[in-house]
Amino acid sequence: MHLAMESTERGDWSQAQSLFENAVKICPEDERAREQYAESLWRRGAGDAALVQMQEAARLSEGDPRLQVRLGEMYLATGDLDSAAQRADRAIARQPKLSTGWALSADVARRRGDVREALHHYHRAISLQPNYPRVQRAVAWLYFTQNRPQRALSTLQSIRDVGVSGCRPLDVIYLEGMVLKSLGRHDDAVDRLAECVGRGGATADVFFELAEAAWLSGELLQARWAAAEALQLQPQDQRSLQMLAQIEAARQEMATAARRQPAPNSW
Repeated sequence: MHLAMESTERGDWSQAQSLFENAVKICPEDERAREQYAESLWRRGAGDAALVQMQEAARLSEGDPRLQVRLGEMYLATGDLDSAAQRADRAIARQPKLSTGWALSADVARRRGDVREALHHYHRAISLQPNYPRVQRAVAWLYFTQNRPQRALSTLQSIRDVGVSGCRPLDVIYLEGMVLKSLGRHDDAVDRLAECVGRGGATADVFFELAEAAWLSGELLQARWAAAEALQLQPQDQRSLQMLAQIEAARQEMATAARRQPAPNSW
């Protein structure tokens, strides 16, 4: 088991799978070995086999709520919402203050389109685990899609999640930029979205949102550059094409207005 755990820490899931498989053969009743075997199978894309092993791990553990949640997360990822919900219910029944159980229940409700129940269960999870970045991001996104940007912004600003570099996650910064734009705080939105772009790997959507925020803040050069970058990544993006057309029309209008200005009197 020691060598197998070292393999997981290195991210060598192929070796981990082989070692955990042997551990399960040697000790079929070892729920921990089956759990880790399931995880290694899952990481390597063997979803069905992973589910079988995690089901057995949950059975051997006599319903350990933590394993019920992990099994439910796997079901959720495969689209089996009913099974995921059942596992969340079992976990919560055994351990009502298990934040991950409430988060899983909320995830299922969100996938089913029940925003009210999803928010209720997400908030229950946060009440049990106040610093829960994944759940806080989900709540902020739901508020944003419900046209409740102020609630979304306050939720995002409560996230205390930084990476090894001390930077906030890009998805948090991006969503914050989107929310600020919807609140009419266009300069602040430009700052957040430009930070996303500056950290590399920005998608066409990020460039477009930056272009639109820059356009709304009156930064035409930055808007034009961002829209052009979006089109480099997605040449047929109609939003970016329309944005460029708007920018060019505005530039031409400004140039025409400048030419019409009377020359200063000279003596």
